[in-house]
Amino acid sequence: DRAGDADAEDCFGFPHVPYPVQLQFMRKAYQTLDQGGVAILESPTGTGKTLSLLCPALSWLRRREQALMADALAGPQGQGDIEDWAAEHRRGMARTSALALWRRRKDRRESRRQRLRRAAVVTDRGTIAQREKSRRLDHIRSPAPTGDSEFSLEAPPPLVLPEDPFDEEDERAAAEEAAYEGKLQIVFCSRTHSQLAQVLQEIKRIPAAAVPEQLAVVTLGARANLCVNDGVRARAQSGASHLTDLCKKATEKSKEVGGCALKKSAHIMADACLTELMDMEAMAGRGRAAVGGGCPYYGARQAAREADVLLVPYASLVNSDTRRKLGIRTEGNVLIFDEAHNLLEAISDSNSVTVTVLQARAAVDDLDLYAGRYEARLTPANAMRLRQLRQLCTLLYRYLAGLEKSNAQTIGAFLVGIGADHFDLPGLSSFLETTELPRKVRGFCDGARVR
Repeated sequence: DRAGDADAEDCFGFPHVPYPVQLQFMRKAYQTLDQGGVAILESPTGTGKTLSLLCPALSWLRRREQALMADALAGPQGQGDIEDWAAEHRRGMARTSALALWRRRKDRRESRRQRLRRAAVVTDRGTIAQREKSRRLDHIRSPAPTGDSEFSLEAPPPLVLPEDPFDEEDERAAAEEAAYEGKLQIVFCSRTHSQLAQVLQEIKRIPAAAVPEQLAVVTLGARANLCVNDGVRARAQSGASHLTDLCKKATEKSKEVGGCALKKSAHIMADACLTELMDMEAMAGRGRAAVGGGCPYYGARQAAREADVLLVPYASLVNSDTRRKLGIRTEGNVLIFDEAHNLLEAISDSNSVTVTVLQARAAVDDLDLYAGRYEARLTPANAMRLRQLRQLCTLLYRYLAGLEKSNAQTIGAFLVGIGADHFDLPGLSSFLETTELPRKVRGFCDGARVR
């Protein structure tokens, strides 16, 4: 039987009268949110667990915001002569600050809507003009680098054009960052992007009165899912990592001649993400639009700090580097893992890598080719790190090539076994990250093979 005697408030905005098992599930979820801590909730198959998680979570967020606003609007509660006027003054200042922050956020929401309307109307002078200018100037090249010097570790910084008129959007975003640093968010995680799309559909079913006012939901994902630059995607022949390399190279030129026009319009996409409920497919379609489009990947990243709810795949949350790059905060936020039985596998996958003997051999060959071209031009420190990396890859290749059967080892035993226990692995890792050597080696070797 359904819980017919449950009133609307007890049902947490559930779109229909819930069954007792659903109501019990939602009450337990709400209680956990209200008291803090960790809960592992389970419900029989077919009982709508995702919706039963979303309803109490969004209801709790709405009531929390209402309580904070009511407290901010409440006047001072004096206690006569014994009132500590200094403490009351501090409380008054805190209320004023909270109210001002709420008003600024509300004003920004309206500003986003106005910017979107302007982007849709000003077709001659806005986004289209930017992209056409980028296409017209795409053939111009910076005179500083010559040949394949762009792949050198000592390559000079790219030539940058005068400030773009849309740079004010970057300044606006930076100015707003601080205001949202303490914003509480619900980070909802699921295993796949298709499951996150289903989560968004469930959110749309919840009555507006049961969720925070002007609810902002942003879906985050990798470039492989959100990049809509056809030129970059066409050249990405070897998977997601190659696409990431090409995207970084294109967006490094976002203020240069021939830079990625979609990246330049990412702020428009950020506004769209915060005013519309869009899954990844809708974001990609909006990003490709001639009017009001922009890069969904960078747009979602810009929008993330202002969102009430972030929809995130497991892989993006459990990996610290990815989490940092996407701007996902965990401290002080609510984390919800749907289908949590997949979580341990996701953590294991994010901290594991498979290297075949063919890949190790290819790494040795590519580093040899790169070193033959650039080693003489490198600083002594970079040349030393490159030699160490070549030696490490050679040791790994020899070990894998001579392996007759599978065996499990600790990391320490493995490093001793291949003769690499004396290497400064943290230093090499930092070297790879700061110099972007993998991207440069890939770019140089791909070009060399074509030639």
